[in-house]
This record gives sequence, structure tokens and C-alpha cells, in this order.
Amino acid sequence: MKIRKVDTDKKEYLPLLLLADEQEDMIDRYLHRGELYVLEDNGVKAVCVVTDEGNGILEIKNLAVSPEFHGKGYGRRMIRFVAGSYRARFTVLYVGTGDSPATVPFYEKCGFRRSHVVRNFFTEHYDHPIYECGRQLVDMVYLKMELQEAEMKIEKIDHDFSVCRVEDYSQTDLGSEYCFIGKTDEECSLVCITDDMPGNVTDHDDGWKAFRIQGTLDFSLVGILAKLSALMAENGIGIFAVSTYNTDYILTKKENFEKAMEVLELAGYEIS
Repeated sequence: MKIRKVDTDKKEYLPLLLLADEQEDMIDRYLHRGELYVLEDNGVKAVCVVTDEGNGILEIKNLAVSPEFHGKGYGRRMIRFVAGSYRARFTVLYVGTGDSPATVPFYEKCGFRRSHVVRNFFTEHYDHPIYECGRQLVDMVYLKMELQEAEMKIEKIDHDFSVCRVEDYSQTDLGSEYCFIGKTDEECSLVCITDDMPGNVTDHDDGWKAFRIQGTLDFSLVGILAKLSALMAENGIGIFAVSTYNTDYILTKKENFEKAMEVLELAGYEIS
């Protein structure tokens, strides 16, 4: 799989471009000044056009994947490529789309957030009604992704974890590399490396992987865990979070861990 820039004969890819913007003269407004990329994987599978809108703003004007290859991750790969390639030169990435259940949730899952709405865009700029998922598109919904936001770095932890209930902590290995204890008037809980699980466990749930936010977080910082939780929730990934004095640890089930890393990377987090 490779993504390459196309500098000449851009209209060669018009059939694909028309899948995302079905009026040719509208495509002509940005194709000549934009930068066109194609994703090839045993043939062209996706195209993307981005434009420099000034003041550090980059905009995705067109992103299309061949219909028979929807759901294969090509659109996500293209967005990840664009965000990574332009992060040093631009501060924010915008995309405009119709208010459709087929597109808005996709971009939100890729790390975009709703920004603003241009009323009556489709009815005023197109010479025919535009429909998607049985709905006529009227307004243009803009979403944005911060490219140079001071994102936290994510560190993967190379252990399997278990979430446990224990009788007490008399058999808990406090010398273990990772050991999270939570005691209330109702229970004694423990999150530990699976191989270090004590003998007096009364219940446990295995098969967890973990990552943490690198460094020491200032207590005045707001919304760090909430943002991570929202990204995971939007992509159908359940989490278990533990906070320490220094930072936050997030656990996901093994089968979702690589997907979680992909979501975070796509959203601009640096993974190590």
C-alpha cells in the first residue's frame, strides 16, 4: 500500500472524485489549486484533495473510496497520512460534509470535532438536489482536527493485566512493576500484571492491555482523560482507567488494543 501525490492529469481520477462531490464544476473550483493524493493497494482505492486556505488552515475538499472497498480502512489511512504530512506546516485541518449519518460519524471517529455550519450550502451551490442515505443535504457541516495541539504522548505498556477483587492485600506483591490498589468500605480492588495476581483473589477479569500518558500531569490540566475516553467511546472501545499522582493509565481489552492505538495515532497522539 502506498499514497502518492499526483501533479498532472488530475482529471484522470474524476470518476472517484465524483463519488464525494457529484458536480464536476464544483470539483474544478479546488482541484487545480489543491494537492491530490491517491492511495494504491493493487490499484487505486482512494483519492483525497487538500487545499491551503491560509492562516494555517488546511482543508480536505474531497475524500473518496471506491464503494467496493468501503470499511477496509483506506479512508482512515488517507486522513492519517494527510494529518501527519501537513502537521508541521498547518495548525488545523478542516473538512466540510453534508449532515449525513454516513459521513459525520466517520470523521468524528477519525478524531475530528464539529466546528460550524454553513447554512444552505448544497441548495445554493449545486444545480440539483444532493441526497445521501435517503436524506437531502442542505447545510455544510464543518469539522476540524487540531494539528499542532500540545497532545500528550502515549506509552504502551508491555504486560497483560487483570482487574481483581481480593480478600485483603496481605498477598499482594507491592514490589511488582505495576500494582494499583483501591480500597473502600465495600471492597478491596486490585489491578495488577496477570502473572502477579495474588492467591486470595475472589474474582477477576483478565485480558487487559494498558497505555499511559507520558510525563507528569499538572493537576490544573482539565479534560485529558475525558478526551481520551470520548475518542475510545466514539470508536466502540471500552476502557478501564486508573489515575496515579503522576499520570493516567488506560486499559482496554486485548482485542481492542491495536484499534485503540490506531485511533489515538489518527487523532495526532504520538505512540511509543
